[in-house]
Amino acid sequence: MLLARPSRPETTLPPELRGRWQQVLPDGQVTLVAFGDDGVYYAVAPFAPVVFGPDAATMTVGPDAYTRIYGTGETVQGVWRDDSTGAEHFYRANGTFNIGAPDAVEISGTYVERNGEVETAEARAAVSVDGAALIFDVLLGDQVRMPFTLRSDVLTLGDAILTRVPALIYKIFRAEEWQQLRTDGTTAGAPIDVTDGFIHFSTATQAAETAAKHFAGQDDLFLIAVETAPLGAALRWELSRGDAYFPHLYRPMAIADVHWAQPLPLAAGTHQFPAGAGFD
Repeated sequence: MLLARPSRPETTLPPELRGRWQQVLPDGQVTLVAFGDDGVYYAVAPFAPVVFGPDAATMTVGPDAYTRIYGTGETVQGVWRDDSTGAEHFYRANGTFNIGAPDAVEISGTYVERNGEVETAEARAAVSVDGAALIFDVLLGDQVRMPFTLRSDVLTLGDAILTRVPALIYKIFRAEEWQQLRTDGTTAGAPIDVTDGFIHFSTATQAAETAAKHFAGQDDLFLIAVETAPLGAALRWELSRGDAYFPHLYRPMAIADVHWAQPLPLAAGTHQFPAGAGFD
């Protein structure tokens, strides 16, 4: 196995630790990691566009170029050689991949191919819990012990502070704005979005405050849920109200982005969000 499990008795990762986390670096760049249900720590490369050459014999993924060794069709499935490093990338139909290069440790992980883009998650370490520390058994047998604290959606891991990446984010539209998106297929958002140059979203814990602040007393609203993963690098988490990080989309919103939509009724002056979905 590429990732050796710890020899000591393992403690199952707590459910609240599993999932995706992000760290905003001092230069504003965002790194993504994930703790899997399989007890593995992953480094996530968010969705990047895939462009195929003639006969799908070559492809580029973001800035990287590849030449096909095995496989056919405009899909990443198959075997590809990295034109820069010579490493061979094996993408299987079951959503797993391996990368092998001369004199290098083989890398494994999972990938998702969707709407002309691909996202990869590279396995970096097996993880277990030992009291107030996480134990990372990384490739080549090194072991790293890092103290951690987990409070709600904030994970302190050594000196790093990470925030949870929700699977869904939310946009509140007036009825005419929602109808315009359904009719045209894309939208630049509400007037405030057009002015700011990006589309404002909220997490489940931020949505009620957003409604109270910007839509007080307004009825005939719709709550739109959007999956975060397919948005890729166009989704940025930036400091906003209350020194909290809010999701901002730096491209038009498409009807294909919508995971679900439903009315957001007003009762006794308060907007009624779906019960049991993490809304405050």
